[in-house]
Amino acid sequence: MVYTLFPKLYTQQQFNADISGIYDFEPRKNLHVLSKDEKSRVLVIHKDNWLDIEILYYYTAETEPYLEDVMNETRRMLKFRY
Repeated sequence: MVYTLFPKLYTQQQFNADISGIYDFEPRKNLHVLSKDEKSRVLVIHKDNWLDIEILYYYTAETEPYLEDVMNETRRMLKFRY
C-alpha cells in the first residue's frame, strides 16, 4: 500500500488537519469486500491527538473518470474546527 500525502500547507488550509493523503485500497483475495471489477480509493485525514478519518470511494472502470470530481467535491465538505 502506497500513500500519496498531500502537502502540509494544503492539509492545514483544506482540512485544518496535520496529515492527509490518498491510497488505493486492495483487499486480500480471500476477503470478498469488493466485487471482482470494483476498486477502491481512500482519502485519509489525521488530526493529532484528535481523530482519524478514512473515506472509501468505490468505483469501476466505467465510473473511474468521475472519481476525481467526486473526491474533490467531498474534500471541500470536511474541515476540523479546531
